[in-house]
Amino acid sequence: MLLDRVFLGFRIALGLIFFIFGLNGFLGFIPILSIENNLSVEQGKFISALKGTTFFFPLLNSLQVISGSLLMLNLFSPFILLALLPITVNIFLFHYFLGAYRELFNQEMFFPSFIVLLHVTLLLRNLRLYKNLFLSVPKGKHPRKK
Repeated sequence: MLLDRVFLGFRIALGLIFFIFGLNGFLGFIPILSIENNLSVEQGKFISALKGTTFFFPLLNSLQVISGSLLMLNLFSPFILLALLPITVNIFLFHYFLGAYRELFNQEMFFPSFIVLLHVTLLLRNLRLYKNLFLSVPKGKHPRKK
Protein backbone atom coordinates (compact mmCIF):
# COMPACT_ATOMS: atom_id res chain seq x y z
CA MET A 1 0.00 0.00 0.00
CA LEU A 2 2.71 2.48 0.98
CA LEU A 3 4.91 1.26 -1.87
CA ASP A 4 2.06 1.88 -4.33
CA ARG A 5 1.86 5.48 -3.12
CA VAL A 6 5.62 5.90 -3.51
CA PHE A 7 5.48 4.68 -7.10
CA LEU A 8 2.45 6.90 -7.72
CA GLY A 9 4.52 9.84 -6.50
CA PHE A 10 7.45 8.81 -8.73
CA ARG A 11 5.16 8.54 -11.78
CA ILE A 12 3.52 11.89 -11.13
CA ALA A 13 6.90 13.54 -10.46
CA LEU A 14 8.39 12.21 -13.71
CA GLY A 15 5.26 13.20 -15.64
CA LEU A 16 5.32 16.66 -14.11
CA ILE A 17 9.01 17.12 -14.97
CA PHE A 18 8.45 16.23 -18.61
CA PHE A 19 5.22 18.26 -18.80
CA ILE A 20 6.75 21.42 -17.28
CA PHE A 21 9.99 21.26 -19.28
CA GLY A 22 8.07 20.56 -22.49
CA LEU A 23 5.70 23.45 -21.84
CA ASN A 24 8.65 25.69 -20.98
CA GLY A 25 10.09 24.91 -24.41
CA PHE A 26 7.02 26.50 -25.98
CA LEU A 27 6.23 29.31 -23.54
CA GLY A 28 9.58 30.07 -21.87
CA PHE A 29 8.00 30.79 -18.47
CA ILE A 30 11.10 29.63 -16.55
CA PRO A 31 13.73 32.12 -17.74
CA ILE A 32 16.66 30.49 -15.92
CA LEU A 33 16.07 27.38 -18.02
CA SER A 34 16.43 29.19 -21.30
CA ILE A 35 18.81 27.39 -23.61
CA GLU A 36 21.28 30.26 -23.81
CA ASN A 37 21.93 30.38 -20.03
CA ASN A 38 24.54 28.32 -18.25
CA LEU A 39 25.84 26.28 -21.18
CA SER A 40 29.35 25.05 -21.77
CA VAL A 41 30.87 25.75 -25.18
CA GLU A 42 30.19 22.17 -26.31
CA GLN A 43 26.60 22.29 -25.09
CA GLY A 44 26.07 25.59 -26.91
CA LYS A 45 27.35 24.16 -30.19
CA PHE A 46 25.16 21.08 -29.82
CA ILE A 47 22.02 23.10 -29.01
CA SER A 48 22.73 25.47 -31.91
CA ALA A 49 22.95 22.54 -34.29
CA LEU A 50 19.64 21.16 -33.03
CA LYS A 51 18.01 24.60 -33.29
CA GLY A 52 19.21 24.79 -36.89
CA THR A 53 16.98 21.88 -37.85
CA THR A 54 13.88 23.98 -36.95
CA PHE A 55 11.78 20.85 -36.30
CA PHE A 56 13.62 19.16 -33.44
CA PHE A 57 12.61 21.27 -30.45
CA PRO A 58 8.91 21.63 -31.36
CA LEU A 59 8.78 17.84 -31.82
CA LEU A 60 10.65 17.17 -28.56
CA ASN A 61 8.56 19.64 -26.57
CA SER A 62 5.31 18.25 -27.98
CA LEU A 63 6.36 14.72 -27.08
CA GLN A 64 7.30 15.82 -23.58
CA VAL A 65 4.02 17.66 -22.95
CA ILE A 66 1.87 14.80 -24.27
CA SER A 67 3.87 12.07 -22.55
CA GLY A 68 4.07 13.97 -19.27
CA SER A 69 0.30 14.46 -19.31
CA LEU A 70 -0.33 10.79 -20.03
CA LEU A 71 2.04 9.73 -17.23
CA MET A 72 0.31 11.99 -14.71
CA LEU A 73 -3.08 10.62 -15.80
CA ASN A 74 -1.75 7.03 -15.73
CA LEU A 75 -2.76 6.41 -19.34
CA PHE A 76 -0.51 4.05 -21.30
CA SER A 77 2.17 4.51 -18.61
CA PRO A 78 4.27 1.41 -19.45
CA PHE A 79 4.39 2.42 -23.13
CA ILE A 80 5.11 6.07 -22.31
CA LEU A 81 7.98 5.04 -20.05
CA LEU A 82 9.55 3.13 -22.94
CA ALA A 83 8.93 6.01 -25.36
CA LEU A 84 10.58 8.53 -23.01
CA LEU A 85 13.60 6.33 -22.27
CA PRO A 86 15.74 7.66 -25.17
CA ILE A 87 14.99 11.23 -24.07
CA THR A 88 15.99 10.47 -20.49
CA VAL A 89 19.22 8.80 -21.60
CA ASN A 90 20.05 11.75 -23.85
CA ILE A 91 19.37 14.27 -21.07
CA PHE A 92 21.81 12.42 -18.85
CA LEU A 93 24.47 11.96 -21.55
CA PHE A 94 24.14 15.59 -22.70
CA HIS A 95 24.95 16.87 -19.22
CA TYR A 96 27.63 14.26 -18.53
CA PHE A 97 29.64 14.42 -21.75
CA LEU A 98 29.02 18.01 -22.83
CA GLY A 99 28.83 19.60 -19.40
CA ALA A 100 31.42 21.98 -18.06
CA TYR A 101 32.60 19.64 -15.30
CA ARG A 102 32.47 16.17 -16.87
CA GLU A 103 32.18 14.53 -13.47
CA LEU A 104 29.37 12.34 -12.27
CA PHE A 105 29.12 13.94 -8.83
CA ASN A 106 28.60 17.65 -9.33
CA GLN A 107 25.70 20.08 -9.13
CA GLU A 108 25.05 19.92 -12.88
CA MET A 109 24.43 16.16 -12.73
CA PHE A 110 21.97 16.13 -9.82
CA PHE A 111 18.78 16.76 -11.78
CA PRO A 112 19.60 14.47 -14.75
CA SER A 113 20.55 11.73 -12.27
CA PHE A 114 17.26 12.27 -10.42
CA ILE A 115 15.32 11.88 -13.69
CA VAL A 116 17.22 8.66 -14.49
CA LEU A 117 16.53 7.34 -10.99
CA LEU A 118 12.78 8.02 -11.30
CA HIS A 119 12.64 6.55 -14.79
CA VAL A 120 14.60 3.37 -14.02
CA THR A 121 12.61 2.80 -10.83
CA LEU A 122 9.33 3.03 -12.74
CA LEU A 123 10.64 0.78 -15.52
CA LEU A 124 11.66 -1.85 -12.96
CA ARG A 125 8.23 -1.56 -11.35
CA ASN A 126 6.66 -2.48 -14.72
CA LEU A 127 9.28 -5.06 -15.66
CA ARG A 128 6.75 -7.92 -15.80
CA LEU A 129 4.88 -6.05 -18.53
CA TYR A 130 8.01 -5.84 -20.68
CA LYS A 131 9.15 -9.46 -20.44
CA ASN A 132 7.36 -10.47 -23.66
CA LEU A 133 9.37 -7.90 -25.58
CA PHE A 134 12.52 -9.90 -24.91
CA LEU A 135 11.30 -13.45 -25.53
CA SER A 136 13.14 -15.43 -28.16
CA VAL A 137 10.82 -17.62 -30.21
CA PRO A 138 12.38 -20.35 -32.38
CA LYS A 139 11.64 -20.19 -36.12
CA GLY A 140 8.32 -21.74 -37.02
CA LYS A 141 7.17 -21.83 -33.39
CA HIS A 142 5.45 -18.46 -33.26
CA PRO A 143 2.49 -18.67 -30.85
CA ARG A 144 0.07 -17.08 -33.35
CA LYS A 145 0.93 -19.41 -36.22
CA LYS A 146 -0.85 -22.75 -36.38
